[in-house]
Amino acid sequence: MTDSAKFWAGRLRDCGHTGWHDPIIYAYDQQERVEIVRSVVQRLATGLNIKSALDFGCGVGDVSRMLLSMGLEVYGYDPFVVPTLRDGRFHHLSKLAEVTTAMPPVDLAVSVTVLDHILDEEELDAALGVIRDKTNGPLIMLEYALSDQVERPAGMHRNDYQAFRTVEEWRAVLARHAFRMVEVSGVPHPLTFPSPGYRRYRRSLYSRVARLLLRLHVPPGFMLWNLQLYAARMALPITIPSVEFQDSPLKLMVCQ
Repeated sequence: MTDSAKFWAGRLRDCGHTGWHDPIIYAYDQQERVEIVRSVVQRLATGLNIKSALDFGCGVGDVSRMLLSMGLEVYGYDPFVVPTLRDGRFHHLSKLAEVTTAMPPVDLAVSVTVLDHILDEEELDAALGVIRDKTNGPLIMLEYALSDQVERPAGMHRNDYQAFRTVEEWRAVLARHAFRMVEVSGVPHPLTFPSPGYRRYRRSLYSRVARLLLRLHVPPGFMLWNLQLYAARMALPITIPSVEFQDSPLKLMVCQ
C-alpha cells in the first residue's frame, strides 16, 4: 500500500470520510463546499447542455450525490474510496486507466480539494491529461491556490499530503493541458476566512457542547450525523465571488 493509500485509508477508518479530521469543522464546511459547487454548475448549465460529469476524487460521494440530484450521469473516480451510492446513474472508477477506457466523454469535470493532494508533478500531469481528454466542457476546481509562496497563511506549508500551489502555478500546469483559467474566486475557509454561517455555527451552544464531548473522547462518528443536521439548519447563503473571501487560500477556479 502506498503512503497516499495508507493516509486516506486511515482518514476513512477514523472519520468515516476523507475530509476534515475535526467533525465539527467537517459537518458545516463540507456542506458549504458542495453548495458552492452546485451554484457554479447551475450557472454553467444555463448556457451549456450538461448531462454528464466526472467527479475526480469523489471520496464518499458528497459531490456526486449533488450532481446526481441535478439529473446528471455521474462518473466518480477515486482509487482509495468506494462511495455507497445506490443509483444506476453513478459509476465508480478506481483506476485512472478506467477513466480513459471505461468512461465516455463527459460534459463537466469537478475536483474538490483533490488535485492539490497530488504532489508528484508527473502524476498531476497524468491526471489533468486524462481529465482534458475525457471532458468536453469546463473543469470546476475548488482547490487550495495561494496568492504567492511567501505570504502563506499560518500552518499552510508544504507537507506530506498537500502541495499548496499558487494561482500562477495552477495556471501554468493547466495551460500544459490546454485548460484556460477563466474564473478565480476566493471561497470560505473555516480556519482563516470563515463564512458568516460558519461563524454563527461555531459560536453556538450546540457546537461548544460537541467540542466538550470530543475532549471527553466521545467517538467523532457518533456525533457527526447530528452535527450535519444542525449545520444544515444553521447555514446561511453565501455569494461567490465576494470581496470578503478574495484573499482566502481556498479558491474556486473555472477552466475551459
